[in-house]
Amino acid sequence: PLHPDTPFTPQPSLFAAFVALQDVEIEMGPTVYLPGTHTKEQHTAFYGGNLAVGRDPVGTRTNPINEEYLASRPVKLGLLRKGDVALYNQQVLHCGSANESEDRVRRQFYISVRDPAVKGIKARASMRPAYLGKLSLGEVRDELKALADGGAARRFAELYAADVHPTEDGGEGTVADE
Repeated sequence: PLHPDTPFTPQPSLFAAFVALQDVEIEMGPTVYLPGTHTKEQHTAFYGGNLAVGRDPVGTRTNPINEEYLASRPVKLGLLRKGDVALYNQQVLHCGSANESEDRVRRQFYISVRDPAVKGIKARASMRPAYLGKLSLGEVRDELKALADGGAARRFAELYAADVHPTEDGGEGTVADE
């Protein structure tokens, strides 16, 4: 369903980047964005005049669809080419669309970053705890390039193994050479 990842706040707290690991075509179910919907006015209109409706502390409520509001908004599809990046404020209304292809899965690298200065928002960045402080943006770029070129992302694999399979003493795990 159409949603923002975070409720409206005057200062945006969370940003996301989707990096296409292959071309994303219409039948693969691209992300649907409603540009300009990150504002207080747009959130209020989306929630039928009641901004409090969008502040679901548990994150399980499904909001009714406001058809009139949807018809009034432009839509942008995330039809990305391999290596393209969609960067957005997570207050923007968006949703996934249905993958209607017979045999293709949409593969994207996703990362979100949170502004720690914004208080009172129950939004988390998507970084796994074992990755914190372990990769620079340059290393992330190099890993993504390796994947895009058909190679292996060794640092991602090492960090994932340490996160999923830590050593008995609580240290980082390792990835065996193939």
